Amino acid sequence: MTPIRSSKYILRRTMNTLLILILLMFMGCNKYNIPRGFPNPDKMADILTDILILESTITYAPGVSAYRDRNIAGYYAFVLNRHGIAPEQFDTIRKWYNNNPQLYQLVYEKVLARLSEREADVRILIEREQEDRLRLSNLPDIDVNQPLNLWRDTSTIHLSLSDTIDARLPFRYTTDTLELSGLIKLAASYKFLRNDASRSPRMMLSAFYPDSTADTVYHSITHSFHRTNALLELKLRRDTFPVEIYGFILLQDSTIRPAVEITNISINVIQDSIPVNEPHKILLPEELIR
Repeated sequence: MTPIRSSKYILRRTMNTLLILILLMFMGCNKYNIPRGFPNPDKMADILTDILILESTITYAPGVSAYRDRNIAGYYAFVLNRHGIAPEQFDTIRKWYNNNPQLYQLVYEKVLARLSEREADVRILIEREQEDRLRLSNLPDIDVNQPLNLWRDTSTIHLSLSDTIDARLPFRYTTDTLELSGLIKLAASYKFLRNDASRSPRMMLSAFYPDSTADTVYHSITHSFHRTNALLELKLRRDTFPVEIYGFILLQDSTIRPAVEITNISINVIQDSIPVNEPHKILLPEELIR
């Protein structure tokens, strides 16, 4: 056999092998005859992962228990609609997967893999919350003439595409013993890097109250490669004290992780501000699962 014929023979064998592998993969995905319009195992795993995260969030998020009980169906509908599936259709989909236990087992293995990727971030968040609770419980009496900075973490944070921490930079403080009043100011400076693909970056700040309601405000962040300052203010109610202060340093709509330098982070309580009454707002479901 000549070298030219040998090369052609090897190429033909390689192409035939690849074709067989592709056909086997195709047959493996379709041996269950997934009905048209039903999500494939990867998509189903994405949906179930979002549902599990949602259930965990609305169970443990502060100040929303009463609202959660009245609107649990709305939370599920939001998750499913985001995946292009109606709630009534999902019942049929889940029943079909239940009738194919081997495929459903594969789906749950994918779900566990997705959840394990976030386990480290959750552990870090829990540790920070425990540290914050301990720190706030040891704070001295508040001097109304001096602002109280709730943010005691590093004031400079660099987020890159390869980071594994929660890029939203959530924060939560238990404040029921502090009797906070006046005005809360969330401030930071942002410099987005050249490889950043953030969409609609914004800050969020919420105050949760004993009656399970919350006041929530947002501020759009200028998406610039130059450093810009952002300030978000939340006026506290005058007739009651918040039990939790909660929010995010950076929310954004892109599925790609942000690349940004954030400096001068502070969450100051201005005790001598004069609060005004505003409509009470409830934390929206889309902010619970992002």
